Amino acid sequence: MSSNKILLVVSFFSVVIASVISSYYLFDLSNSEKNNHQWSDLEKKEWISDCLSIGYNNEHCECIMSELQSIYSKKEDMFKKPNEMAKNMKVAREACK
Repeated sequence: MSSNKILLVVSFFSVVIASVISSYYLFDLSNSEKNNHQWSDLEKKEWISDCLSIGYNNEHCECIMSELQSIYSKKEDMFKKPNEMAKNMKVAREACK
């Protein structure tokens, strides 16, 4: 077998193994940190206050906060990856229409 074919086979299996490992962690629903989404009372109050200040009503703010809590265990976690937060915020707003 030529060295190019061996390299291709090794590369393919490396990608498959990496995909399996990453999907395990991505979809690991038994991970307690992923399922323990609880914002503090202060974080909830701050969120509602900020949300109301930009013109949403209380019901809509509660709904968006609930959607975001299912993604972020702490409010501060949203700000760690701004691009991801923007996408998740859009999804949360759409879910609460």
